[in-house]
This record gives sequence, structure tokens and C-alpha cells, in this order.
Amino acid sequence: MSTVKHETYAVRSIIFILLFISSVACLADNDGMKSQKIVDFEIIETYISWFKDKAVSVLINGLKNKDSYVRLGAVRMLGIIRSERVVNALVNTLNDPDSYVREYAAVALGDIGSVRAVDALIKALKDRDIYLRSTAAEALGKIGSSRAADALIEALKDEEIYVRSEVAWALLIIGSNKDKAVDAWIKALTDTEIAVRVCAAKALGNIASDSDKVVDALIVALRDPKKRVRMNAARALVNIGSARAVDALIDAANDTDSDVRRYAVGALGNIGSAKVVDVLINALKDKDSYVRSDAVRALGKIGSAGAMDALVNALKDKNEFVRNNAARELVKIGWVKVLMEFSKALKSIKCFVQRLVY
Repeated sequence: MSTVKHETYAVRSIIFILLFISSVACLADNDGMKSQKIVDFEIIETYISWFKDKAVSVLINGLKNKDSYVRLGAVRMLGIIRSERVVNALVNTLNDPDSYVREYAAVALGDIGSVRAVDALIKALKDRDIYLRSTAAEALGKIGSSRAADALIEALKDEEIYVRSEVAWALLIIGSNKDKAVDAWIKALTDTEIAVRVCAAKALGNIASDSDKVVDALIVALRDPKKRVRMNAARALVNIGSARAVDALIDAANDTDSDVRRYAVGALGNIGSAKVVDVLINALKDKDSYVRSDAVRALGKIGSAGAMDALVNALKDKNEFVRNNAARELVKIGWVKVLMEFSKALKSIKCFVQRLVY
């Protein structure tokens, strides 16, 4: 047998054995074999660890095999092993002539999670292959290094929707410098892909900048045709709490989607303007109990006389959760304490009257 054929056979054999080992391990976990001590899995796992260690060298050599299927199998197994030893080899594989091998090399590097791969994955964000750019972005999100933030911000301009979606999620996970990211996220709020717009709304909520341009962009997003975008725009405004958004949030409190109404109500409570009390009182009639419950909390934050009257009425809500929240908010405000003192005073007056009569 020639050396090339021998190496190919060795790599394929190792791939088969590792797949078999993984399957046995999964079955053991699912069937509870470990807990039942049917087999001494500590010994087996020791052998598995030893075998994987020996397999790494063979699999790394397999990355140079002429057969692309062998290289692909080697890449996938190295991703399963997740050893720091293989990072450099996988980084080099990002230049493999086969697109599938390159993509799975990026996936494997993301699964390993080593910061040593960050620079190579940043470079891959500009690769001609759409799917490599996408998997590179996903891998950078898994690694979570802030070093990738600037490159991901730039990659939000990628012409491919699929790539921008992965870039947006990765950048959302990593976070980024507020000043550098704000403009990019504002632009992303108008992206044609819904996943990008959702990430943009979430990111702006996390950044929580109350600048006019951020609030104005989120106000526009409250009218997005997709409810997930509207919901996350309202949620972002909950964190920001800008009075600039009051009128738009009042409209959103009547949205057709209950989640949008719920977050709009929460945002109005954080803003705390007297003009929103009637809107929140009206929200106590909402058919969705979660909306009513959030309206209760919002009224509790405002704490005006009108809000307290509405909270007292909410004690009669058909939903126990809403009633409990109403009682809790009244306790926070101190209104219940006043009632208790008034009740004691009534009892004293009653005793005094009874002594006069009798």
C-alpha cells in the first residue's frame, strides 16, 4: 500500500472510530448507563482521551491529503476534539482550495474558541466565498473577542444578506465601542433582512444611548412591518427611557401585537410622564394579562393619584398575577400603609361612638 493510500486509510479509520465513540457517549448519556454503572465509563473515557490525543497528529496530516473528502472529515473531527493544538493547522486550512473544507475549518475554530484564530477569521470576513464570510462571522461571535468588533462593524456593509445576518448576531454577542457602533447599528435598522434589523434594535437597547439620532431611529423602527423588529425597538426604548419617544410609544401601546404593546407600556412607565397615565390605565383593560401586568408596574413607577386609583381597581383583575402585582405596587407606593392607618382610625372612632351610645 502506498504512503498516500495508507494516510488516507488512517484518517478515515480515525474518523470512523471517533464517530463511533461519540455515538456511544451520546447513547450512554441518554440511557443513563453512566449513572447505572453498567460499564466503567471513567476507564473508557481515559482511553478515549488517549486515543483522541494520538489521533490529532494523524488528522492534522489528513488536512494535507489530496482527497477533499478526507480533508473535510479531518477538519470536522478536529472541531469535535477541540484541542488548542490544532488551531494553527485549522487557520492554515482557511486557505484550502475546497470551499466546504474552508467553511468547516471556520466552524471548527469557532467551536474551539481560541483567540489565536481571531486575526485569521477577521481576514476571512473579506473572502470571496459568501459562506466562509458567514461562518467566519459566526465563529468570531462564539470566540467573543472584542478585537473583532471593528471588523464586524465594517462587515455589516456586506452585500450578502446571509453574511450580514451572521455578522449582526456576532457583533451583538461581542458588543462594541459605543461611539463606533451607533451609526452602524442605526443604518442596520433599515436593512432589508429582518434578522439584521432585530439585532440592531437589541444592540441600540444595550448601548442605551439617549442621543436624538438613536431615539429617532428606534421611533421609526416602531413602525416596522415585522413585529419582532417593533418589539425589540420598544424594548430598547424601555432601557433608554427618553421622553422624546412618548408619542410614538403611546401609538405602540395600541399595536396589534401583544409583545409590542407590553414593551411600549414598560417604556412609558420608565419615562414617567403625567401624560401617559391615561394610556396606562387604558392598558389595564388589555386582553393580554402580560400587558395588564406591565401596565400595573408602570403605574406603580409613576405613583400619581390617578395611578393609585387604577391600581386599586386592578386588585379586582381576573388574573391572579395582575392582582398580586397591583398589591405589590401599592405596597411600594405606601398607599396600603395609609389604608391600614385609616382602618385603625375607623376602629377607634367606632369604639368611641359605641361608648357614647351605651
